[in-house]
Amino acid sequence: MVQHRLRCIAFYKTRKLYEAVLARAREILEETSVELADTICVYRGGYVAEDRRRIEAGLFGGTLRGMAATNTLELGIDVGGIDATLHLGFPGSMASLWQHAGCSGRRSKPSIAIYVGLDDALDQYFMSFPHKLFGKPVEHFHVDSRNRKVLGQHLACAAFEKPLCPKHDARHFGPGMDGAMVTLRDQGHLMNTNSSDQSDVWKYVGPDKNPARAVSIRAIEHDRYKVVDKQGYRVLEEIEESKAFFQVHEGVVYMHQGVIYLVE
Repeated sequence: MVQHRLRCIAFYKTRKLYEAVLARAREILEETSVELADTICVYRGGYVAEDRRRIEAGLFGGTLRGMAATNTLELGIDVGGIDATLHLGFPGSMASLWQHAGCSGRRSKPSIAIYVGLDDALDQYFMSFPHKLFGKPVEHFHVDSRNRKVLGQHLACAAFEKPLCPKHDARHFGPGMDGAMVTLRDQGHLMNTNSSDQSDVWKYVGPDKNPARAVSIRAIEHDRYKVVDKQGYRVLEEIEESKAFFQVHEGVVYMHQGVIYLVE
């Protein structure tokens, strides 16, 4: 696509896959079209904001022709001017597939979306029965409001707007409300005005002037680990705690923009 001067975004299911594809694509371009080797890159939500803005500016300004991306690219970014999308593997839902494909061909321009099936059973099923893919409806969207991490952040924002009373508000927030509020109290975000935890009014007393601004749209967790390049001490990425211990543990090979690092 890049060799044909098409501006494209490639979507992948796993981090290792799109780093590997970027490295291989760059090798091909260095052999065949060396002037285009630096016009492709990876875009991830874990990148620091400065790097994300720089990549976005390159894509919109035309200095970047190809980008390997995750769902993060969908969040608040106008990707007008994209000619093609490449999908390596089914993303997990029809909604994601069509949303990714919709990144190209905006403003009434022609476009193409290419879905490459991997070796897993679902991809091969769609390769054998493509009508199942094109005839499948888009799924309904669901959020598990009882997820403790979602509920805790939700309750803090709700209490900031109006004090909460478990006796009356449990019907809105579910059976996990009491436990989540006790956790928020222990963390210094909520205060119970009376002695009984079951029928009192809880107020927001946390450190944030507006807790909604502290809720990330890219990650569910607050605790993150920074990946730092020791040569120059540049922050390459920030990774959620739940992923850090199997993605960047000591001794693992870590890839960033096609460059290989060893984690110490």
